[in-house]
Amino acid sequence: MAGCMPVWVHNYYSPNADGGTVTKSTCRKSIGPPNRSEILKEGVIIGVQAHDGVLIDVDIEVPSGKTVKLTNPMVTIKSTNGNATGAFEPLIPYGGAQWQMGGNMVGETKIRKLFFGGKRTDFNTYLIRAKIPFPKSDVIKVTLPIVTINNQNYMLPEITFTKDTFIEFFMPINC
Repeated sequence: MAGCMPVWVHNYYSPNADGGTVTKSTCRKSIGPPNRSEILKEGVIIGVQAHDGVLIDVDIEVPSGKTVKLTNPMVTIKSTNGNATGAFEPLIPYGGAQWQMGGNMVGETKIRKLFFGGKRTDFNTYLIRAKIPFPKSDVIKVTLPIVTINNQNYMLPEITFTKDTFIEFFMPINC
């Protein structure tokens, strides 16, 4: 007897950064390919993803008592096909915090009650994206601007993204 199963197959960029952790980006980091580099600096979580095209998405989770600012809005991409530089733009957040580029990202911690007595901690999350027209490449290297956290500057590691393929069963119904 033949049947079918919901399957998700696609290409993605797998990240690698010194001092970074690889996570998933879908459904609160529980579904999908390991496509997000997460860097922790002074309690602030900086998540970075690369997409074909090239799009660089950054989400910055800021807890209470922290203020974050980018020293400039530029991101640099290097690959075997050449180098490119582009500017970040704020995205309209879903459940995140709005801000103006060049302004401060102010922290807030929220505790949410879940069904069956559970709790979830969320921080103010700021979203930015750089759209950089760039020839497709199997390996790209991303350099982010210096991040200031509570008036202390932090240089983030260069993140290398390698193209890979991901297959997941039942993905459309697991989220």
